[in-house]
Amino acid sequence: MSDDAVGNGLDVTLREFISGQKLFNRYRLVKTLGRGGMGIVWLARDEELERNVALKFLPDPVVHNRTVLDDLKRETRRSLELTHKNIVRIYDFIHDETSGCISMEYIDGDTLSNLRADKPRKVFEPDELAEWVSQLCDALDYAHKRTAFGALLSEKPLHMDTLADLQAETEAAFQLAFLVAELTGRAETKEIIEGQSLLLRLLTPLMKLTTGKQVVAVVSEVLEAFGGAGYVEDTGLPMLLRDAQVLPIWEGTTNVLALDALRALGAGDKGFYALKAEVARCLASVHDHRLAEPARIVQSALAHAESWLAEARKAGTPVVEAGARRFALTLGRATELALLCKHAQWSLEDDGDVRAISAARRFGAFGIDLLTPANL
Repeated sequence: MSDDAVGNGLDVTLREFISGQKLFNRYRLVKTLGRGGMGIVWLARDEELERNVALKFLPDPVVHNRTVLDDLKRETRRSLELTHKNIVRIYDFIHDETSGCISMEYIDGDTLSNLRADKPRKVFEPDELAEWVSQLCDALDYAHKRTAFGALLSEKPLHMDTLADLQAETEAAFQLAFLVAELTGRAETKEIIEGQSLLLRLLTPLMKLTTGKQVVAVVSEVLEAFGGAGYVEDTGLPMLLRDAQVLPIWEGTTNVLALDALRALGAGDKGFYALKAEVARCLASVHDHRLAEPARIVQSALAHAESWLAEARKAGTPVVEAGARRFALTLGRATELALLCKHAQWSLEDDGDVRAISAARRFGAFGIDLLTPANL
């Protein structure tokens, strides 16, 4: 394909690129280096500066998405400031209405996939990984020292507030998950009593659906904090969100788990009363005045859940099932907040640590009672 035929190279698609082709009146393609969900990477010769570069071409949906394109351009501009031996240098961002690519430093060497395939056991040894992890940490430490709006991004009040929100959600999920783990251990060792068995039966679907929703929301927010790097698949970060999404799918979808939670209430709602008793035990140890409001929120949410269930049952099974999701999430989040309050009181008395109190107060303000009137 001649230079005249392709013009500036902006009227061709990724599928039409060939070795020897000249693009943007500057880059001569040499060979394909790799490809993935976020585009294809070519080795090219920059004929203007007479050096080899790696060109990462973006897929058409990205090029034609103004919002995503602007995010990538902004992240590329930030990356121009990074100069570190363990970070690939970014040179430029070239795009037009029909095509776009990022010009970056070309590092000669084999891919990790090929290197791993050459290993006798098809895996890297710990000492090899340790060296790479050390290099990665050096690069991250350097990158984290970048500034935004005249200060370190990590020191910006808005960023710190966002991280505090994520920490509160994470700690809440941790408390609920490990309560279920404790009860499961008691069941496996036959040390569980009847009330705990009823509690475990109800908490199992509640924990799965509540924490499954939390992890997706938290990881999504974390990726957003990385900017364009959180979107580009080559960084490996988007895989975190993909893997997080498996929890509310393979562990049982939220709706299925919510219906199972209704069944787990048991005859005479014994499971629900076991949950109320556990929450009461958690709050019985709480007496710091800063935890009074979170404790009140827990009690109010459980009382509302109980009255909602009674009203919904009067209206019929379809009404109960229609609200099962909000009912289950309310129980799950209320239990998490009760556990956070208990842990916060312990942290204060044992270590003089007030951070757990802040987490409980923040989590309580997020929205615990998710129920709507049964007649809606």
